[in-house]
Amino acid sequence: MPNATPTFDPDRSAFVPVRRQRRSASTAAPRPVETSVGRADARRLIHLVIEVLLGRSGLALLAGRSTPEALAALREWRAAWPDATWRVRSGRVQFPTPTGAEVAVHLGSGQRSVAVALRLDFHDTRWNCTAVQTGAGHTRQAA
Repeated sequence: MPNATPTFDPDRSAFVPVRRQRRSASTAAPRPVETSVGRADARRLIHLVIEVLLGRSGLALLAGRSTPEALAALREWRAAWPDATWRVRSGRVQFPTPTGAEVAVHLGSGQRSVAVALRLDFHDTRWNCTAVQTGAGHTRQAA
């Protein structure tokens, strides 16, 4: 599907194609997300961040892949909800720039529901989490 952007589907733990706007033919270099290595790296990082949010993995896994501000937001989130059993209800990924991804995840725990937004930026050879914002009021992003 040539006009598709990967979207995170937590039920399938994969990305599902969604239509996007066409690029102009004058764009020289492929965007990181259009390479198999770029897509796989973005997918791995999104899964890691979600695993940390759900409390299934430690923050140390993101130490080299996140800004200090993003790690602080994740730490605050985990401290605010230590006993909650969160589940991913839905998720989407958009690529507004060639080197940027925005992720929206809907988490639920019983009757509780919260939205989480992530910003990923491509630096050098891999994606990094640069901002985390939750509907619970915990927001941090790189300056």
